[in-house]
Parts: sequence; C-alpha cells; structure tokens
Amino acid sequence: STLDRSSAASDVYKRQIVDRGCANFTQGEGQTYMENLLSKGTVKDIDVIISENDNMIFGAMKALDRNGKSYGPEGDIIMISFDALHESFENMMAGKLHATVECNPLLASTVETVIEELEAGREVDKIYNTEENIYTYENAADYIDQRKY
Repeated sequence: STLDRSSAASDVYKRQIVDRGCANFTQGEGQTYMENLLSKGTVKDIDVIISENDNMIFGAMKALDRNGKSYGPEGDIIMISFDALHESFENMMAGKLHATVECNPLLASTVETVIEELEAGREVDKIYNTEENIYTYENAADYIDQRKY
C-alpha cells in the first residue's frame, strides 16, 4: 500500500516535489524529518505536505509549530495524510489537517475466516473489498464518533 500511496501522491500533485523521504511511519521520525528539512534552509515555501501515515504528519506538525509555520485550512500549508486515525479527526476539527485517507486496519476477522476456510479445504474468494473513505476537515465532525481506531 505504501507504493500506491506514493504513486498516487505523485500523480495527483503535479507541482514540484522539493523533498521526499521516509520517517518510518512514526511521529518522532516525522518530527525529526521535518525539523531537518526546515533547518536546511533550502526549502523557502512549503505548499503541501502529503504524509503516507497519520503518525508522521503529527510529528511534522510539531516541527512546523516549533518553527512558526502555519498549516491547515486557515494556514499556509495544505496537510494531507493516510490512515484516518481518531487523532486525525481531532486535528481536522481543530483546523490543523485538511484530509486523511482511510486505510482500514479492521481486517483481522476477515483474514482469520479466510485462513480457517483454506485450512478446512474450502474455496475462498480471491478478492475481498474493504470500505475506505476520504475524510476532510469539512466532514470530520460527522464521522469522529464512528471511529473504531
């Protein structure tokens, strides 16, 4: 899914990509990565940050805050992330995040059932679809109470 996220971000956002890197899907490394990027002085203006994981963007937010950068729907930097964690909804409602793209982790029971069926020698479907959505700061309040993660 990481490759799909990277490819989609590159395809959709055709502006110049000034930096691309890995923060290992953690808040701490997201913060360090953004702090390092800002301290280089080579990036004067950041228009958009697309993070392939909510935790990394939470870290980037801390670095942006420490450096006096404004972001979110009322700020200068568009912020988009992936996962749709409950905290993302809180950040969207607080005006810090534009959107989060859901990557639903609630597949364990389906996977368990498929494994049991295969172990029992039964045929299983080759494709299982999971409902996923894109949420924005405009509709976050409508969905936050429904979040299971």
